[in-house]
Amino acid sequence: MAKNKRFDVMAALQDDEEPEFQIAPMIDMLLVLLIFFMSITTTDVMMKDRNVILPESTDAQKAKKGQDIGQTVVNVGVDREANNKTSMSIEQVEYTQQALTSELSQRRADFVKLNPKVKYRVLVRADEGVEYRYLQEVMRSCAEAGINAITFSVIQVGEYARGVK
Repeated sequence: MAKNKRFDVMAALQDDEEPEFQIAPMIDMLLVLLIFFMSITTTDVMMKDRNVILPESTDAQKAKKGQDIGQTVVNVGVDREANNKTSMSIEQVEYTQQALTSELSQRRADFVKLNPKVKYRVLVRADEGVEYRYLQEVMRSCAEAGINAITFSVIQVGEYARGVK
């Protein structure tokens, strides 16, 4: 009889118990995802300079996705409040042409050392008011650093941008 009571109590406990919901692992995953997306967003924001107003183009081509490409973003901006002073920067650090050449050379060497089969390029985000001679300096710096792939960033306008073909 004692055995039957014990069996009945165990059966009753098993039927009435609801599965426990573990919230701690879910919070851990949420924090990991939050940190991941914050770090990705910070990296993308550092590449862009809000003071750079990109020129418009009707014949621009979108970058091809799916290619393994390493890149450095060079911002060439004009400070309209400081007598149109032009500056060249990478990740919000300003460089002269000589310093830009050595920085690009070092970045390319570091990248090629880790990824010897992957193409490396420079993405130039130049303000629409920048004089051409500053773009020549950036291109000269790329050439001296051994970088032969240069892409210019523009804003697409016209029918293509609206999705009409």
